[in-house]
Amino acid sequence: MFTGGDDSGSSPSTWRSHALNMIGESTPVTIELSGGIDGYDVDVSVLISSENDLSSQQTRLFIASTMDSVFYSGANGLLHHQGTIIEMLTSNTGDDITLDGINDVQLNYDWTMDSNWPNNNSVTWDISDLNIVVFVQNYTSKEVYQAEAGRVNEMNNDTDEDGVANGDDNCPNTYNPDQADIDSDGAGDACDVCDNANVYVLGNVTGDVEDNEPVIDLFDVLYLLDLVLVDNYPGCSGEAADYTGDGFVNYLDAIYLIQDILNPGGLNSNGFDGGEGRIELERIEENTVITLSNNQQISGFQLELELDDIADLDQLTIPDGWVIKTRQIGNRLRVVGIDLTGQNSQNEIKISIPCNVNSIDAISACCPTGQQIKFNEASSPDRIEIPQNV
Repeated sequence: MFTGGDDSGSSPSTWRSHALNMIGESTPVTIELSGGIDGYDVDVSVLISSENDLSSQQTRLFIASTMDSVFYSGANGLLHHQGTIIEMLTSNTGDDITLDGINDVQLNYDWTMDSNWPNNNSVTWDISDLNIVVFVQNYTSKEVYQAEAGRVNEMNNDTDEDGVANGDDNCPNTYNPDQADIDSDGAGDACDVCDNANVYVLGNVTGDVEDNEPVIDLFDVLYLLDLVLVDNYPGCSGEAADYTGDGFVNYLDAIYLIQDILNPGGLNSNGFDGGEGRIELERIEENTVITLSNNQQISGFQLELELDDIADLDQLTIPDGWVIKTRQIGNRLRVVGIDLTGQNSQNEIKISIPCNVNSIDAISACCPTGQQIKFNEASSPDRIEIPQNV
């Protein structure tokens, strides 16, 4: 017999003492169990939290349906069998979960009692004796962090009493009958940790609030550019970063954001009708000069370059009112630039890179109306392939 992940021997008295010794032991993990039953259809909602960061552990969740009392003549000679496992709701080896000490884990399960499960003169049971048993285990050490059980017909299937069953409720513990979810991320506005309705609205990348109102300003634009550079959009900031709503976060979101800050509603178009752009490369001594031009002007751009060396980019020359940010990892360089004033778009942008540029892997730019620019092949001493659209 194994109790709490440890071998508790073969003696019933040892099993009992081992189990009793575990009662009252401190654990960082808590489990809240709710759900309900309709006929033979069961829905279960499990909320798991931890005071400690267990994200480095192989933590798994196990859920089983059990029956308190089943009467049948067993091979052991007993007629009354207690705690009989009916079926696992998780896999037999459990479901992986991550407990980081900050974020709770909310999981919902639907299950139906198999109509083929015998209930006749030889085997008898009552559906009112059906239970759900849950435990969280370190799958490597086999230590059980926490366990919880509940009688299904005594569970609350609508914990927050908003008229929506827990399994369908996007905020099962917070009253929200309208189920509003402004960013469609599955967490209702009433319980979304990012609060996309009041704090992390589109554009408020920093999450700043003043007088209970989100503050969207130049700091959001600059922070958004930093996120684009590292191509990493953590937590709530990432949810507020896709300002264009196209499913991608790049320099274009910063362009739309700065334009809306300066001229709300001024940009209402998208697509690739921003002009026929041209890109030219010229090698001057040890530098590669990249020239971007467009007859409808340029208000922002993003380049992905492959260099033959580490480049010192501290001396880049930029137009007045523009910001250009760069990030280099090895011989890969990302360059992002936008017109922060919204008033100084350029017909031509020159960028001098103090080494050879082996290739331009991606290029994207837009004109002042937000339309993206189509670029031709580069004109250079050595042919460099230029992608048409990014």
